[in-house]
Amino acid sequence: MASPTVSVLLPVRNGERFLAQALDSVIAQQGIDFEIIAIDDGSNDATPSVLAKYTALHSGLLVVTGEGRGLSHALNLGLALAGGRYIARMDADDIALPGRLAAQCAYLDRHPEIGVLGTQAWRIDVDGVRQGRIRVPIGQRRVRAGLMISSVLIHPTVMMRREPLLAVGGYRPLFDGAEDYDLWLRLSAITELDNLAQPWLLCRRHDNQVSTRFALRQARRSALALISDQLRQAGETDPFASRQNLGGWRPILEGSDSAMIARVRALTAAALVDNGGSLRPRGSAYFRAICKAANRPHNHPLTRRIALACVRHQLRLLRVRRWREALACLFQHWAHFHLQLLQAYFAHARVLWRS
Repeated sequence: MASPTVSVLLPVRNGERFLAQALDSVIAQQGIDFEIIAIDDGSNDATPSVLAKYTALHSGLLVVTGEGRGLSHALNLGLALAGGRYIARMDADDIALPGRLAAQCAYLDRHPEIGVLGTQAWRIDVDGVRQGRIRVPIGQRRVRAGLMISSVLIHPTVMMRREPLLAVGGYRPLFDGAEDYDLWLRLSAITELDNLAQPWLLCRRHDNQVSTRFALRQARRSALALISDQLRQAGETDPFASRQNLGGWRPILEGSDSAMIARVRALTAAALVDNGGSLRPRGSAYFRAICKAANRPHNHPLTRRIALACVRHQLRLLRVRRWREALACLFQHWAHFHLQLLQAYFAHARVLWRS
């Protein structure tokens, strides 16, 4: 059989509740030939039964049994089996809108310089009710600029060219939870990244997601991924290149730069805002502590980044209608950052951040 144009990688672990909706939305895609590679990463619910049912009905669905070693291992396993020249991502609790694969494929065909293409998305709740847009920057220059501060592509919306993905070695398991951000940073060294202006995915948010339950851990890994990239760009050795996990990261970084830990904390606070962790008690306490520390003289180089995180935190509070907290934060942040806060508002206006 001829190779498909697109290989859709759909990892799943204990996803029985929403899996059928996700599969139906991909199977219904038209205008492009594709395969679906579903990787069952150690499910102990009815996920295997759902996958078996769909495999019997659809010849374009390949089910792979993973090892329960995490998302990156599962994605790399699927990537090794993928036959398409384009690799699309899909999560087991999301819904692809009709025409998504064809639209992304057509855009990549017209723009050979782009190796990674995401889209906007709609946020939905557990019942599928839309709760608002998730917006990411549009345009290669904006995406590249935003990537130096935050992950500016929505992982399950992305379609990638197979060659650059293989060239950078796929996903790095030690960054699970921030594996997408680490991948975008490494890919940005060899290809361009962009987002479509249209939303092509219904992105479900619920309390069982890893990004919800482990927001602080995810934020720290995002920070370490950015530190890793900054060291590579500076021509220095990536301290995580050959490591199997991130245990012991603190002494490794302290040995290279005495101010590195403060940088990690500042970057963690900024990433915590982006994944919504600053809205929860533990994350909020961490964020407030970093804001206070950033105002000390020896942390001056970090104040601009923290001020920008403060602006995004205020906007998050407004979006969830926590008006009093947003107003209180505005005055607190102004007291801390003054001119830097005004600069941060201007910087935020220039780049659309994920809401």
